[in-house]
Amino acid sequence: MENIMDFKRSIVLLGLVVILGSCGQEEETPDYPVTMTFDKIVTVSEMRVFAGGELLDSNGDIEVIGEFLDRYYSIGSTSYNSKFVEPGANYGDGAEITFFADGRIHYASQIIEVKRKDGTIIMKSKVTNEVEDFPLVESDFFKYPYDVTDNGRYSVHHVMYGDERSALDVALQYFKLVRYDKDDKLVSVDFGTRHNEFDEDFLESLTDRDTLALKSYRLKYSVK
Repeated sequence: MENIMDFKRSIVLLGLVVILGSCGQEEETPDYPVTMTFDKIVTVSEMRVFAGGELLDSNGDIEVIGEFLDRYYSIGSTSYNSKFVEPGANYGDGAEITFFADGRIHYASQIIEVKRKDGTIIMKSKVTNEVEDFPLVESDFFKYPYDVTDNGRYSVHHVMYGDERSALDVALQYFKLVRYDKDDKLVSVDFGTRHNEFDEDFLESLTDRDTLALKSYRLKYSVK
């Protein structure tokens, strides 16, 4: 009789364990859609300016750096409003990262592909742009290359870090690259921000006629 009672107690305890285990699993399953909203923007690396391949001193060359960052350029009839403007504290306000139960992801546009590499998440957007309007996408400028199609377009993507169900950091890279040829003729002006990282190896390709400014940020998002 005692053995039978012990057996019954074991069955009851096993049932409780199964029930409690099931409850725990249910609590860990997120309720969709999972939406992350913007928290803040933080600086990852301060402004760096390279002239002729050499890093300028942010104190000793402060006037030179300021002039470069503020300067506008023109090539032919095209003017470039290339003055550096610091992203404000509310830069990411209004943007959300949303995960849906059917696997869809939305951030600024629909995400059609997700790649993971060394702890980095690369979310590829359905949006494409003309390579002709942004030739740097075909160079080694960015750490995470863009997908370029045969018809001269590239897919926009967003480089992120973190937990896809609780909090994510979105990379934001500011850059300004101005190049002259050997005759001191201005040949290209590239500037702006992208959700990518700079590839430090690109510095080796700078000539004594190139000037490059860089500053890195992270946009922080979390589930509230």
